[in-house]
Amino acid sequence: MHNMGLSPNDFCCNAVISACDKSGKWQLALHLLRSMADDFSAVPNEMCFNSAISACSRAGRWQTALGLLEELPFLRMTPTVMNYNSAMSACEKGGEWQLALHLFHAMSTLQVAPTEISYGAALSAAAAGGQWQLALQLLALMSKDGIAPNQIICSAAMSACACDAQWEVALELLQGVLRRQLAADHVCFNAAITACEKADQWQTGLALLGQMPMHKLQPDLISYNAAISSCKRSGEWALAATLLALIQETNVMPDEIS
Repeated sequence: MHNMGLSPNDFCCNAVISACDKSGKWQLALHLLRSMADDFSAVPNEMCFNSAISACSRAGRWQTALGLLEELPFLRMTPTVMNYNSAMSACEKGGEWQLALHLFHAMSTLQVAPTEISYGAALSAAAAGGQWQLALQLLALMSKDGIAPNQIICSAAMSACACDAQWEVALELLQGVLRRQLAADHVCFNAAITACEKADQWQTGLALLGQMPMHKLQPDLISYNAAISSCKRSGEWALAATLLALIQETNVMPDEIS
């Protein structure tokens, strides 16, 4: 463009930063963001920052992503919901679930309306921290905001319940997914089976394992391991051996846990 006497504007720069994001080149995305003013006389906007934050998120650079978010007010820009979503995702992927939840609560303080993606990131963070009660509160807030949770969000809430052996709550969430005719996936069933395992509810765990083919799901290694572990914990060694033999009859390869 320079050879043609043209200078890229913020729209062009954002397109390139976004391409860097999608190709995993977070350092190049950051360099372009920093050099826009000096090299191209273009002023980065919220979209440019969001693409850079997203690139850092994909690379697990949560500190850099958070730093970019914090820069926005100093540049007289108001962080958007997309900025917060990308930063929350970066923190959650980086294991900083508490920071991700802090950002979610900061959104309400700044009157930034959360989206389905915002709630998904917050629920994933709650699941990472085993905060099942907070996960249920987030689901209630979603309903209040008129946002219907999808199966991914419900899976995250169920995973939070599994961390604390809240098997009855996990089952209720799974039943809710099925009642709404959402496509329950392996994560949904595995979270419920794991919750049953941790609560020594081996019969219920086995029942869930048996229901998976009815929903066009083949139990995977996580499904079997949770069910086998549940049987072992309850002294049901014969059932555990039967499940192990069943694994060997399928295309699922057992591991050390099995």
